[in-house]
Amino acid sequence: MLYLVFDFISLLTNWYVRLNRARIKGNDGLEESKVSLSTLFHVLFVLCKLMASFTPFFAEYVYQHIKKYAPKEENVDSVHYLSVPEPWKEAISEQIEEAVSSMRTVIELGRTARDRRKMPMKYPLLSMTVIETNQKLLDNLKSLENYILLELNISELILSTDEGKYVKLSLDPDRAKLGKRLRADASAVYKAIAALSMDDIKKFIANGKMEINGKEICTDDVKINRSFVGDTKKFEACWEGGIVAVLDLEENKELRQKGLAREFINRVQKARKRSGITPNDTVDVYYRCTPENGELAQAIKAQNEYIFKAINDLPKLYTEKSKLIPDYIVEESPIKGADETLLIALTAPKVFICESEVEKLYGKEMVESINIYLSVKDREQIVNELKDNKLTFILIEKEITLELGNTLFTEKKF
Repeated sequence: MLYLVFDFISLLTNWYVRLNRARIKGNDGLEESKVSLSTLFHVLFVLCKLMASFTPFFAEYVYQHIKKYAPKEENVDSVHYLSVPEPWKEAISEQIEEAVSSMRTVIELGRTARDRRKMPMKYPLLSMTVIETNQKLLDNLKSLENYILLELNISELILSTDEGKYVKLSLDPDRAKLGKRLRADASAVYKAIAALSMDDIKKFIANGKMEINGKEICTDDVKINRSFVGDTKKFEACWEGGIVAVLDLEENKELRQKGLAREFINRVQKARKRSGITPNDTVDVYYRCTPENGELAQAIKAQNEYIFKAINDLPKLYTEKSKLIPDYIVEESPIKGADETLLIALTAPKVFICESEVEKLYGKEMVESINIYLSVKDREQIVNELKDNKLTFILIEKEITLELGNTLFTEKKF
């Protein structure tokens, strides 16, 4: 029983939570966030009650942290005061369970194919073809396509029932089992099995049995072998049961750029983590590529939209002026697979001035000085210094007044 609980926790964290991280954060809208969080809470709450007898202290610890969200009648002093929950049969869906099980199998096959070719998950690939004679299973995979694309970092999922394009089938008789049962007829049956065509083997697998030389042979009597017949330089194939996954490893410029953009995102996220910045903290991201117009720099510009969705910020070029900004972290390191280096700088968020309006008021020579003055303060500091939505300070013996929404902005809008 305890093993089943821990296995369930692994499935919950490694599949449901990880695959629904964007929904939980609200990236797919408030309603989707509420649904996913409510589901997660219900599962954890029921799990606490089920585990109370086996892991009393851990169950109590979790319960005390989540009970404030529970219904009033179940918000009690201890989880041990609650009854073991009854099964919620209406929530059981065999169709969803089958679909998710198939999705997990396909994702694991894709991971195995990547591992075999030493192709890290951060490098995007063009497509993966999934072959299965069961159309219902393919329909299930189609309904969960977005999860597969995201998890395997591929652009397209191709579903097919045509196994012959990539796979050759053959059968190996279980000689010990059949020899004991067929005796003198065994040798002839072995030869007949070896001579079966692809169509015959497919029919045999579909029906689960067939008659050979007047003898009934079942799938339990043979071992079904699959061998890949496609271009091994371009494709990598894996299979489990009747599911065959063929990964297209061919690279093009767009995929190469997306892979470099993903590497950039990964560096930013690691820098945030090392700096102790929480997911809710807003930071400005600066970067510098060496060489300045190399493959990496071009990829960051071309994949701006993709990067913005991942880090919620458009990265800015790191220049000499950028060094005036107090940084959380500045680090430079080489990019694997490219003869280039990348510098990442994370800074506290800044405010911005409308330079054309400031120039009209105080002259062109003051614009840079005001920018430098503001750059050494973070956004929170400046917001706290506002009075009636105005920021007033003395700079080079001049009194400067910036008005929020006119000459001063907390977001760049021009």
